[in-house]
Amino acid sequence: PQYDAVKARLVKDKKMERLNRLASIELLPRRRVNDYHNRLGALKSCFQLREEDLDPQPVCPHCNYRPIEEPFRGVASKLIMEYEDELETINDEWDQILLDNLKDPMVQENISLLKDAERKLIQPILDSGEVPDEISNELLILLSELFSGLEKVEVNSGSLVQDLVYGGMPCTVDEYRKRFEDHLKRLVEGRDQNKIRIILEE
Repeated sequence: PQYDAVKARLVKDKKMERLNRLASIELLPRRRVNDYHNRLGALKSCFQLREEDLDPQPVCPHCNYRPIEEPFRGVASKLIMEYEDELETINDEWDQILLDNLKDPMVQENISLLKDAERKLIQPILDSGEVPDEISNELLILLSELFSGLEKVEVNSGSLVQDLVYGGMPCTVDEYRKRFEDHLKRLVEGRDQNKIRIILEE
């Protein structure tokens, strides 16, 4: 019951609500939050299950839970605590992405064109180097507009590794460099490279 309460709290946590709102900004890697939601939701609770119930067959007689079908391995109590830390980590990572891109020359040019009322929304972030915990609708819309000229290109870690090992391993430094350059060329081909922002998805 203790960890089930923690799970329920995480779903409604202000940090989770904050991420859900920030996910409307195209630049941010929203798949990271979707994956977090899925993993958290996959943790199942059953307060009647006893270890001996699984002796006859690996299926809970109370809720039909099948451990063999569980995609995420590990002790639920440990996982739920890790999810608490991860929620904080994702917020920090997204804040850093926003702050880094606010310094981009293209975005800075957009900021210089803001009206006074809009500048008052963004200036505290520029001055403090911190994104507020509470994100107003006005600020959310403004951030989306400032980054609208940038193009997010998502790189799947699996496809990256596949491109790097294509041709066999081990390989020389020059071969490895060429494979990476070919991978990068395919990513940006036909796009304005000055506007591209690469996001690594796990």
